[in-house]
Amino acid sequence: GVASGRRVDNLLYSGITEPASGWGLVRNALPGVPDTVAVPGMVVAAGPVRLAVLAVRPFAPTAGSDTGDNSDVNDSSLVLRVTSGTLRVVLSGDLEEAGQDNALNAASDLSAEVLLVPHHGSAHQSPGFLGAVHESVALVSVGADNDYGHPAARTIMTVAGTGARIYRTDLNGSIAVARRDGQLVVTTERGG
Repeated sequence: GVASGRRVDNLLYSGITEPASGWGLVRNALPGVPDTVAVPGMVVAAGPVRLAVLAVRPFAPTAGSDTGDNSDVNDSSLVLRVTSGTLRVVLSGDLEEAGQDNALNAASDLSAEVLLVPHHGSAHQSPGFLGAVHESVALVSVGADNDYGHPAARTIMTVAGTGARIYRTDLNGSIAVARRDGQLVVTTERGG
């Protein structure tokens, strides 16, 4: 799992423990590790890396959610900005359009050089959110030939319209982004 071979001192989460089976897997993988419910404005430092909580929407199940699936849980994903030196990355989990609009309204500054495109580039995106980050590099974490059809063509077009260079794990494999001599350098496993 993601925690394998890594020291984890604390689990930062939105307060959502649904689905219960998923939460159980997380807690079983991290026995004895304390957890903290994130709140906007919270900053956590780990060595030279800072993690700032930009937005979190409380879980409020509603009838007729965005897509009729897990939209409410997805829209409770944390919006984080990770800063390492002068490199800033915005992470937004599985946010869908309503959650992205909430983040846009809640956070005064979403800017970063790198955006991990929400929800694997699903079709449920807020153009306002995608435009507010002002990223020059956009990453889409997505499996090849997945059953969901991610990433959506219109999402890729919207992100491309921001001027960002787009890298996808289904096409490029593993992706690393660093800043060297003031420039963003992107290294991929498979071209691009």
